[in-house]
Amino acid sequence: MADPDLNIDELYTEPLVAVLAQDHVLAGRKKLRLKALASETLILTPRHIAPIYHDLIITLFSKAGLTPKTIREAETRSSLATLVAANQGIAIVGSTVQEIQRPDLVMRSIASRAAVAKLCVAYQRGNSSKILSQFLEILQKSAAKKRRVLRNHG
Repeated sequence: MADPDLNIDELYTEPLVAVLAQDHVLAGRKKLRLKALASETLILTPRHIAPIYHDLIITLFSKAGLTPKTIREAETRSSLATLVAANQGIAIVGSTVQEIQRPDLVMRSIASRAAVAKLCVAYQRGNSSKILSQFLEILQKSAAKKRRVLRNHG
């Protein structure tokens, strides 16, 4: 439910991708169905560290009527990448996540329209602060760069 006291502006939408070890049995496929991913161990950042991301991934499966076989947690992106590379499971991340791109990993599209992350900014309606205005301007410029990167990845 929307809060009438807040403005919520969407900055960009980023597709989610599955991250697998290069030699994973599913790595040869171009697009992966959520059903195939649900049968794998899912490696997630713990909810207490990234609640929105964690809930986004769990909800992605839940809305498709699926539950991941097993969930394993990794507190950092580097430990998540290491576990995936060691074939300890798969991960789901934003398509432009740079720090997880390694030669021993592959990223595959997810065959679901719901497999997206929306980055939004929320701020108090009617706030005419100059600092807020400057902050929003910086965010919009940064989001425009991110949208260009996303177009080039697409």
